[in-house]
Amino acid sequence: RQMCIRDRSKSPAYLLQSWHVSPNDKFDFNDGIDKIEVKSTRNVRRIHTFSLEQLHPNINSNLLIASVFVIETGHGKTIFDLKDSICNKVSNFELQYRLNEVIVQTLGRDFDKVNDISFDYQQAFDTLAFYDFQDIPSIAIENIPKSISNIHFDCDLSAVRTIKDNYFDINASSLFKSIHI
Repeated sequence: RQMCIRDRSKSPAYLLQSWHVSPNDKFDFNDGIDKIEVKSTRNVRRIHTFSLEQLHPNINSNLLIASVFVIETGHGKTIFDLKDSICNKVSNFELQYRLNEVIVQTLGRDFDKVNDISFDYQQAFDTLAFYDFQDIPSIAIENIPKSISNIHFDCDLSAVRTIKDNYFDINASSLFKSIHI
């Protein structure tokens, strides 16, 4: 899901520098100021699972949520096809190495199966949508007892307006300028 965004990026090198170090990081992309969280679904509706923390970034950060439909297909692009496409756009060998390293960490034991799975790349690109985190329904942190933690919930974004339908200054952020919206 993140590979699709990097592949169609205006600045794949900047996105690679901002890509999470660990698959367990709170946000997929974080340049130290702003954040992008990428959610994917195989459903017919845009229903995604969020942690409460993912919709409550620090106060001086902006956060975009990217949503994409990821459908397996017999003919399409594999993760390695996307990796090769990104590496062809990034001349920095350290960033290419970082891309390979994070792919290996993310896939873990499924690494040997990665060439057996292809995705409908055009559908992913056609369905890619971006949302301002403030427009996504969430739970107010002040309503959560301090003794409760690790809250996750599903949210249907089908009726939430995208940033294309909303005024959103994409140029206010280096991270956001690097993506293709």
